Amino acid sequence: MTKKSTESLCTKCNRCKKATYIKMTGDGPEDADIMVIGECPGEEEHLQRKYFVGRSGKYLRKNMFLAAGIDDTEIRFSNAVRGYHNKNKTPTIREIRACREYLIREIKRVKPKVCVLVGNVPLASVLYLDKVQGINKWRGKVLWSRELNCWIVPMLHPSGVLREKNATGSLFKHKLAVDDLELAVQVASRRPQSPEIPKVQLLAKPEQLRAYLRVALTRDKVAYDIETDRFDPRNDILGASLCFKRNGKYYPVYFEWETVREDAACWSLFTKLMASKTVAKITWNMGFEERFMHFHDAPMSGTNYDAMIAAHLLDENFFAGLKDNTWRYLGFGGYDLELDKYKVENKFTKTTSYKKIPLDILWRYAAMDSLATYMLWEKFETELEKQNLLKLFTDVLCPARRVMVGAECTGFSVDLVQAADLKGRCERALVALEKKIYEIAGREFNINSNRELAKILFEELKLKPYGTTDTGQPSVDKVALAYIAKQKKYGANLAKCLVNYKYVKKMLKTYIIPAQKWMWDDGKVHSSFNMVGTVTGRTSNSNPCTHNIAKDRLIRSMYCASQGNVLIEADLKAAEIRVLALVSREQRFLDAFKKGIDVHDETYRIMFDKPDTYKPTQDERRLSKTINFGLIYGLTSVGLARDAKISIDAAEKFMKRYFDRLPSVKKFMRQIVMDAKKYGYVTSVFNRRRRLPDIYSDDEQVVRRVARQAKNATIQSAAADYTYILLTRVAKGLTKRGLSAKIIHTVHDCLIIDTPPKEVKEVKRIIELCTVRPVKGFDVPMVAEIEVTDSWGAHNESKLELLFKDLKVA
Repeated sequence: MTKKSTESLCTKCNRCKKATYIKMTGDGPEDADIMVIGECPGEEEHLQRKYFVGRSGKYLRKNMFLAAGIDDTEIRFSNAVRGYHNKNKTPTIREIRACREYLIREIKRVKPKVCVLVGNVPLASVLYLDKVQGINKWRGKVLWSRELNCWIVPMLHPSGVLREKNATGSLFKHKLAVDDLELAVQVASRRPQSPEIPKVQLLAKPEQLRAYLRVALTRDKVAYDIETDRFDPRNDILGASLCFKRNGKYYPVYFEWETVREDAACWSLFTKLMASKTVAKITWNMGFEERFMHFHDAPMSGTNYDAMIAAHLLDENFFAGLKDNTWRYLGFGGYDLELDKYKVENKFTKTTSYKKIPLDILWRYAAMDSLATYMLWEKFETELEKQNLLKLFTDVLCPARRVMVGAECTGFSVDLVQAADLKGRCERALVALEKKIYEIAGREFNINSNRELAKILFEELKLKPYGTTDTGQPSVDKVALAYIAKQKKYGANLAKCLVNYKYVKKMLKTYIIPAQKWMWDDGKVHSSFNMVGTVTGRTSNSNPCTHNIAKDRLIRSMYCASQGNVLIEADLKAAEIRVLALVSREQRFLDAFKKGIDVHDETYRIMFDKPDTYKPTQDERRLSKTINFGLIYGLTSVGLARDAKISIDAAEKFMKRYFDRLPSVKKFMRQIVMDAKKYGYVTSVFNRRRRLPDIYSDDEQVVRRVARQAKNATIQSAAADYTYILLTRVAKGLTKRGLSAKIIHTVHDCLIIDTPPKEVKEVKRIIELCTVRPVKGFDVPMVAEIEVTDSWGAHNESKLELLFKDLKVA
């Protein structure tokens, strides 16, 4: 290591200005087969002027290298970031990228067979990631770098083991890190052949594109990808890439959108390809392409495969974007490096138009996208079949995704009059609540300041706090305020008013104002659905997220049927408890479902020795519902006590009684954890897997958490996949009967259909028939609760309405 000097001082970021020492080159042989790259110099490294001599470095050299059979004198050591920061600060992305050219230069000079990336910083540097995270996802993988002409093996950082030195989990993490090193040794010794990458081509002339499209129409499948101005489908398409295979060779191409759009013959061939029922289209994120094609007059029909969903099915823990999967499975990741560098150098943001990217950079990157998509699908199709997941993918998930695309394109109508009225009433309610709060407090203060709030509640009004923040200060969050509001002291009403104030403000800022912001010119919200957003396969959505909209009737009623229509809400009743009955074969539950008895009522009768004729009250049913859903997902006694608002002792007794009286449920819960430990994953009734590598941890806390995930995944994923089956069945039923009704939304186990009044009876009949129609391997009857309303959630309760009434807000 050298002191700062004019020749070693880099001005690309501020780290070197603050660095005590800067080391520009690594340690060890210049011709090493294995190069180990750390994060940045630590305190011991800058003192001794060597790499990997601090606590973590010594552990790596003495413990991990020994276990992996590595001689550290044969290893080249270096760091991703060259400057030592005296506060041992983790490098930022800017600092990592500033140092990257020195690292790349050194790797190319040494020419190792394998680079071992120790931790998140070198991972972010070499793969040019935009976040300093992800080593747990990437470790254990072998990647090929075209840029460096060598193999890459990411590994856990030794500090992750040392941080848990006195915990049992350290042994498990130590083994994972050693496994990574052994993998690097194996790759260095056998030197796998680097992948051969097909050439990509730009089709700049209409006649070239016409010839290509004619051949594409003769193929059984083509990969398709588009480049757009921004992510909103109302924006421009800049160009598209296609790839098919012919005589064993790949033919990836890119063409500008105006090339196909302005030539009538090209456009005819292109739209024919998009609509073809004999040519399957393979995409990465089907929804993105299909939405744009819908709004640009080239709708996609026929069989479409979403390689992104396939990647998620094959490894929900790794799941990442197209580029990451290309690194992992195809061995030629990094083809987007030139584009990413251009975007960084030109300070691109999420809203920056891709029109600013030069064509010679964009087209090569885009053509590689379609090539990668095609090649990934080839690998995924084989692996899906091997794991018995192909049927789930082709028959359930891809058809359901297409139904969701239709819902995205149709949109959910927004009642602007209702939204404006709610906005005004909420604003008036906040003013009224502010006045009451100041009256009770005896003075005005900043309601949104936690510090001032704590001073009022605990110092001036002497109320008893509930819990503390990370800094040790009394908490004033929603839970704490609700607890304080129950105290029988002067000033407790202040907490009640604060709870109401925060509720009204959240409704206004989180739901009411965004509803107006996200609405398109057609008066609808077009949110995007995501089938790969959760590890269990349950659907999420975004832009905006309408899944998390409060169940308050006044809030949901902003979303309504289109003009002249009504909404039909079909909600699968107790879907996850039915799955539990199916997989556990608990006779009490099976009998209840076959007889059409409410399972939560039955649970209460089982738990409290009530006769079959006893009808639980709403509060009693709510308690049994909390127990059912809580315990099957591994809720602890503390969690159950909190959710059910009972004591911990009572919760523990409930848990024991529940499993004693439902022995098959207890047996299933034990068996599913045993299966996870035996195989490393659990499987649902539809063969979906939830991979749980941490089940082998020797940290008991981690194992308990993973055991809860095993139970959750087995049940939740089956309920999600059943909903996808129902979604597709209903959509087919509507199309087959030529109805105008359209599915416009789905929330977990619920479908929402925008329906002309004259079609209500027939749509309800379709839903009922599709629900009772048997599903292979699923012999527990499903029931859909169907509501017909003018607006969403019309049958829900409304806390807002009660508050407006109490505050006399018209």
